[in-house]
Amino acid sequence: MSNNSGKKMKIYQEMFTGIINNETCNVLNVIRKNAWSTFSAKGFPTSRKKNELWKYTNLNVIEKKSYELDYNAENLKINIDENELPKDKKWNNIIFINGKFSSTHSDSTFETGINFYNISDVRKNKKLSEKVAKIAKVSDHNFVALNSALFQDIAFIEVSSQITQPINVINIISNDSKQKIILPRIFIEVTDNLNIELIESYINFTNKSQLVIPVTEIKLNPKSSMNHFRIQEENENTFHIPTTRVSQESNSKFSSVSFATGASIGRNDILAELEDEGSESDLRGIYITHGSQQQDHEISTSHKSPNCISNQFYKGILSGKSHAVFSGKVIVERNAQKSVATQKDLNLMLSYGAEIDAKPSLEIYADDVECAHGATAGHVDKNSLFYLLSRGLGEIEAKSMLVRGFAEEMLDEFTHEELSNFVGNLINKKIPLVLAESDTIGTT
Repeated sequence: MSNNSGKKMKIYQEMFTGIINNETCNVLNVIRKNAWSTFSAKGFPTSRKKNELWKYTNLNVIEKKSYELDYNAENLKINIDENELPKDKKWNNIIFINGKFSSTHSDSTFETGINFYNISDVRKNKKLSEKVAKIAKVSDHNFVALNSALFQDIAFIEVSSQITQPINVINIISNDSKQKIILPRIFIEVTDNLNIELIESYINFTNKSQLVIPVTEIKLNPKSSMNHFRIQEENENTFHIPTTRVSQESNSKFSSVSFATGASIGRNDILAELEDEGSESDLRGIYITHGSQQQDHEISTSHKSPNCISNQFYKGILSGKSHAVFSGKVIVERNAQKSVATQKDLNLMLSYGAEIDAKPSLEIYADDVECAHGATAGHVDKNSLFYLLSRGLGEIEAKSMLVRGFAEEMLDEFTHEELSNFVGNLINKKIPLVLAESDTIGTT
């Protein structure tokens, strides 16, 4: 370990000491100590040799920066422009600021059937605390361990009866001069036979570098279903390294669509585990990069029982010297007969300097399955551009329409009008940036 690495580890050690000295819950105390033991032994995964999870991602820049915890976030009162948030008054809105629950900015009540708890509630209830870190295990990787050691608050949600509106968890980073480490944590469990929607978003109101390490645990009981929408819109100095783990029981359905456009290095690490027969998983998303941004998608589905169905479908729009990674994996275990699994990653390369590493993979140990995968990267061809120009469109308008058209399929997955409009506006803001760096449109 270098001297600089040792100094940075000492800073995190001091954070952990402060957290553990104030931890009043025995269960969380054990979780934190085990997590810190794991992280302190491994540190940040800066060595990429023989490390498939981080093979294409250089994290040395994160290790070199200094961050601090925000101990007063729950007392912050900030002015929020509602138009800057994916929010509707009808939804069940839960707001976190710098990793801590804000009762000031959240709804005062939620729909009947939603049981919401924050960290103080979880500490008092052993049945709740014992569910933490069971789906996203500290052994998963270094960043799960770091979150589990240092997280300051949690959105712990149990859905016990049918609700009609989405649960909307918004994570806001406030506008101040500090470089912060922020560790959002969500646990949500859905009772049998219920259908719900979860919106999870990350919005940044500062230009300072931040290290954001979210962990989301989702438990779907038999015949329950969830539509999950994830939006990452953070500044281009921020590092966003999230982990989502989903445990699905029999005949449950999980559908997730993500939109990622922010961060210097952004990541979407999701694993859906199809534990019991008849469960289904549909993972989709779109990422847009420009400049020197990097977006990584580590997408995994594990078929553990018969008659399960999974789909992975992602799209990328890349320009400048940006870099994207799609590492999709489907594992079909020996007893998971009659499995159906598909993978697809499509990338629109707007610049010759942009780079995509696409690695869809199948690990199949059963013999009666239907599995397929593929990945492509291409440019906008001259015939498509010429057609729009011949219809009277200007060059910029034509190029914008082609890029927007590529994204439209994923935009349609954001089924709520308010959510679709919010993401659509983000895409519209991003298109001029990617077009300003483009040099491939109409050249082939």
